[in-house]
Amino acid sequence: DILDPDEQVRPLCLPCFGVHTRSAATKQKSESSLIDIPPDYAFASFTDLPAQTVARLTRWPKTTPFMLIAGQSGSRKTTSCWALARTLAGKNMRSVYLHLPTARTQWIASQQKDKLLQTWCRHQFLFLDGLHPEQATDGWVVTIETILDTRHREGHPTVITTPASNADISRAYGGSVYSRLSNWFTAVQLPEVDYRVKNGGVACLTVKGGAR
Repeated sequence: DILDPDEQVRPLCLPCFGVHTRSAATKQKSESSLIDIPPDYAFASFTDLPAQTVARLTRWPKTTPFMLIAGQSGSRKTTSCWALARTLAGKNMRSVYLHLPTARTQWIASQQKDKLLQTWCRHQFLFLDGLHPEQATDGWVVTIETILDTRHREGHPTVITTPASNADISRAYGGSVYSRLSNWFTAVQLPEVDYRVKNGGVACLTVKGGAR
């Protein structure tokens, strides 16, 4: 229930994967020159998602530069990020993917936090995958605020995913982060379906690690 799914965005203004995709092998090799797509997502697409949801997702980045994708575990949040990244790669546009829990660990261990933060802020197209309430330590909350502020101010298209509800984000990250998400980002709520499980518990999508 994160934010208002029908709210129109107002144009304004981690490991880290960068996305570049003619036979299937050639196309995939071309994609890889723009972004290092994990093998599990080499053919990521919007398959099985409702047409209305796909229509909303594919407004990014042209008409919806700031997008928040919300959904339960297994609802294809991460797959949607990589599908969008592949679309950009097909247009020779480079994007960068950050798995936020991993990025947070990297940031905590870094001796050059400011430099790392600046790197994340300056990418033209950025996916921030997995905004989890349990990771909201004080320093990380400020870091998220800075990323959002900088990218919004400079107009760099950004996608954030979360499995959390409005209340969980507001409680964990405070009103400042919640306000930024609710006012700057257009929310897309994915169907309450676990696409990893099909036909009585048989996995239909296998992925390794990270928020999905």
